[in-house]
Amino acid sequence: MTDVYDPSELRQYRARKRAQRRYQADYRERLKVDGIPERDDVAAAALRVVLRALDRNPAAWETLRVGLLNEIARAGFTRAHAAERLDAMVARQARQEARERGRKR
Repeated sequence: MTDVYDPSELRQYRARKRAQRRYQADYRERLKVDGIPERDDVAAAALRVVLRALDRNPAAWETLRVGLLNEIARAGFTRAHAAERLDAMVARQARQEARERGRKR
């Protein structure tokens, strides 16, 4: 089944989409200029802090790991793949921090 649009409605639709793209681009530029983080920036920073904490405090690792895997599984992802990804992220963060410590010396 194909949808048939009135040409004037299609023009209005495209104009709205163009206006929305411009608004989003301007909004993101304002955030950048004003130094305001987006939600993804905050989430990424929070994840880096968690990964760092897990690397430094292995005792907390299992509790937090189980909680994270439960949350990821609730979102519909497989626990095994999530565990592999999480372990790899912790290892990568540890390697990155080791490199940064080496540069500061």
